[in-house]
Amino acid sequence: MEIIIQHFLEKVINLKKESLKKLNNINFLSDLTDNLNSQLMEFGREFTVNYLNELEELIYKSRERKEKYISYQKDSEANHRKLITIFGEIEFSRRYYQEKENNENKEYLLDKAIGISENQRMLINVEENLLELASIKSYEFAGKKAAYDTIISKETVKNKLSELDFSNKIKENYEEKKELPRLYIQADEDHVALQSGGIAMPRLVTVFEDNINGKLIGKKKFGGIYNGKIDDLWEEIATYLEDRYVTKKLTDVFIIGDGASWIQTGIEWILNSKYVSDTFHINKAIVAMTGGNKEYISKIREAIFELDFAKVKELEYEILAEEMNFSKRKSMEKNLNYILNIQEGIKNSIKYDLPGCSAESDVSHVLSDRLSSRPLGWSKENVDKMARLRIARANGENIRLITRNEKNISEEKIIKQKEVNKMIHKETHIRDDGICYSIPEINYGEYEIRRKMKELISYKAVWLFY
Repeated sequence: MEIIIQHFLEKVINLKKESLKKLNNINFLSDLTDNLNSQLMEFGREFTVNYLNELEELIYKSRERKEKYISYQKDSEANHRKLITIFGEIEFSRRYYQEKENNENKEYLLDKAIGISENQRMLINVEENLLELASIKSYEFAGKKAAYDTIISKETVKNKLSELDFSNKIKENYEEKKELPRLYIQADEDHVALQSGGIAMPRLVTVFEDNINGKLIGKKKFGGIYNGKIDDLWEEIATYLEDRYVTKKLTDVFIIGDGASWIQTGIEWILNSKYVSDTFHINKAIVAMTGGNKEYISKIREAIFELDFAKVKELEYEILAEEMNFSKRKSMEKNLNYILNIQEGIKNSIKYDLPGCSAESDVSHVLSDRLSSRPLGWSKENVDKMARLRIARANGENIRLITRNEKNISEEKIIKQKEVNKMIHKETHIRDDGICYSIPEINYGEYEIRRKMKELISYKAVWLFY
């Protein structure tokens, strides 16, 4: 290992010496940091491979291992392994071992020690990078950027997304429940084109405590595709409210949205909740009902504000009497029925002093920006996974808590890892002494640097422990 570290130090010193010759270059610092990044990545690869080789040798030399396992050739082609790390793809060799008491049990003890499975092609932190990047841009972009100097196929990125298991998320523990009289819940959905035809509608629900100048205070988002299982979504929200707030103190919970049946289902789940119509969708319906006629828009708005829905119908019939286009008439009638069906929500929006609803822009920012703003074709499964991933990011959740299926790791795997690592630790106790390294700067650095380094060493010896 010390040879690798010395080699890296020499590379860095040479890089510095070469860079000094290019100080007049206008892009000097950019070039220097690019070159240094390449050196660091290369060092990361070399260091990882050498470290794995060292661990393998410790296992091979272990007295405990010799008592229990027979070793087989290390350098045969079958014992080579490739693995994608954040430093790029590495290749290393290891021996496989057979238990003396069980001829059928043959395994790579190094793999067990470092916690990688038989068919694993990339490390978990590379998967995390893939998913983080895929949630922002395309699968192709994620595949190019997740690991240094390594391209991962779009299909692999897609498959990693489909493998996500959101049940692995660790439930948050709140130290103290909040006491508030009011809460707000805004809800809407996106419309995403599917490869197989049709659309998927991922839901987005945001619970918040207040809206100050467009900024939601104390917000928490929920969502995904819940076809036929919308009760599951509202159960999640109800459980969150129970964990986060003193629910008996919540006298008013306002569920704000366009009035879709899945949104109004929340009233059945949330204690002391009231449905409130979203003014964005009310105004959108009024414009559609009137064909954009400003005079009628003003009159219908006034009638709605006075809660005179009979007057709304009367005004709309006047418009319909003049409209001869069949498809326009159908659209106008549909929007009239929409207004009449959300009368209770409109009454509540007028009765209560409520902050503005940003459900439409919320959906645009959290879901549409990745799922539907560009002509992409999705599978229904991955619409759900991507929606949940985007929501997790919007909540500031650590993707590692989702991707690292730690609660699904078998007890047998953990026991085996501990067994092999015990062999390694017993071997390393004799190597705990400090190792002294030469410092290349002393041998061929600039005069002033050599002088300073010698002064430093004369003051105190330099040791590197590992």
